[in-house]
Amino acid sequence: MKKMFIIVFLALSLVLDAQEIVHLDGRFRQVRESSMLSDVQVLTGRFVFDAPDRVSWTYDNGIKTTLPEPFLRFIGGTVNGTYLEENEDFAVSRTDRSLTLVPKKKRLQKLFSKIEITLDQRGIAEQVVMTEPTGDKTTITFDFQ
Repeated sequence: MKKMFIIVFLALSLVLDAQEIVHLDGRFRQVRESSMLSDVQVLTGRFVFDAPDRVSWTYDNGIKTTLPEPFLRFIGGTVNGTYLEENEDFAVSRTDRSLTLVPKKKRLQKLFSKIEITLDQRGIAEQVVMTEPTGDKTTITFDFQ
């Protein structure tokens, strides 16, 4: 579960033109497609980010998740853009409205084959698709208020 949060918060933190995001509040829809599941798993919830490192991720079923300090530092590095510029973990390719992250390290390659991030007009992540080496996918779509 923690691997997903790292990537989700990375994606949410990525903004174009070095926008300074102080607060994000919205809903998310998480869809898990797996060869191990007979049906697609869908979860929904609420996300709140307050700069520099306050993050809340709550599923509608009442489960609330908090992130440990190392993950919060990771998020901070993505907000100011330094993580992507000095990135040892991912090869990053960009277009105007998307980012593709391909893991460089073996430990990450075991988790993901690639992570695709679609950005809205403001440059904030509106969708994250995490593809695993098995072809299984988790897609998270955001609706910010």
